[in-house]
Amino acid sequence: MGNKLAKTNGFIVLGLVIISLTVFGCSQQSAPPPAAPPPPAPSAAVAPQPSAASPAGTAQTAPAGTPTQDVNQLQMGMASTQVQQIMGAPAQTKQKGAITEWKYYTPQGKVEIQLQNNQVVGIERGH
Repeated sequence: MGNKLAKTNGFIVLGLVIISLTVFGCSQQSAPPPAAPPPPAPSAAVAPQPSAASPAGTAQTAPAGTPTQDVNQLQMGMASTQVQQIMGAPAQTKQKGAITEWKYYTPQGKVEIQLQNNQVVGIERGH
């Protein structure tokens, strides 16, 4: 009788091992392989272009795609996307009715830009 009980317990243990391996083994096999890191982007040497709106000898330059924060380039009627190309993302934004205010803190001081319908309708420079 004891031998029969040992065989039964052995089969139960063996069954549990097989079930565990099936459940846990399959979940590990179905996982996708880790993604390979993307190849490095080619580096192109691009000379920064001086700002056309800056006075002679004071042109600010920055790598391509980097905002210069040259407040002298800002103009009334400019599109909000153009402002962001020059200034970058605003430090603060505030909605006042139909007017959106963007605040920037630059080396030249605080700059507030008022936009309506995504166009510059006001520029205030503070120190």
